Amino acid sequence: MRRRGAESKYLWLALDSGDALLAHLGMSGQMLVNEIGDPDQRHLRVRFTLSDRELRFVDQRMFGGVAFSEGGSQLPPEIEHIARDPLDPEFDDEAFVARVRRSVSGVKRQLLNQSLVSGIGNIYADEALWRAKVHGEVPGPELAATQVQSLLNHARDVMSAALRERRHLLRRDVRQRQRRVGLPSTARSTCMAKKISPARGAVNPSPALRS
Repeated sequence: MRRRGAESKYLWLALDSGDALLAHLGMSGQMLVNEIGDPDQRHLRVRFTLSDRELRFVDQRMFGGVAFSEGGSQLPPEIEHIARDPLDPEFDDEAFVARVRRSVSGVKRQLLNQSLVSGIGNIYADEALWRAKVHGEVPGPELAATQVQSLLNHARDVMSAALRERRHLLRRDVRQRQRRVGLPSTARSTCMAKKISPARGAVNPSPALRS
């Protein structure tokens, strides 16, 4: 095993052969390093025996998985289509802003498009849109570059806060760790209407309130 990488909810472990082990964490998956002989976790799915440790894939809800990626040590071909996430130091803000403004799709739909940007889920997208005061159905050409950049910055803030919350939860007991991890929107006094984004339900401000 030579190195590790991550993209969206995927992790890969590069092997000396030039291949890789590719894991998708799904909703609840974890890759854990254990001592040999440690008790098995309740939802242990895959076990790899290393020289002095064990690498275990644990997944309660079984939405994730582990696969062999031939020639995937640098970047598995199965995930080449996934864009960088906003917290990646190599994320290109200028290119992102330009692509969003060229697309006639609603901006929330673009935030959920992993070929454009990864790591922004439904809850994080809603929170970033609220903070940026942008309606999710506004098409890209109607947004100024400064609005898109502000939205991206807010997405970063939301993701960073969620990561901090996750680290905090890991220090709590098992029951607390099973709470939903995310950054809830603060209470706001406004009319709300449920809209269905592609394959997702989302809450947006009523169209009558669009500014």
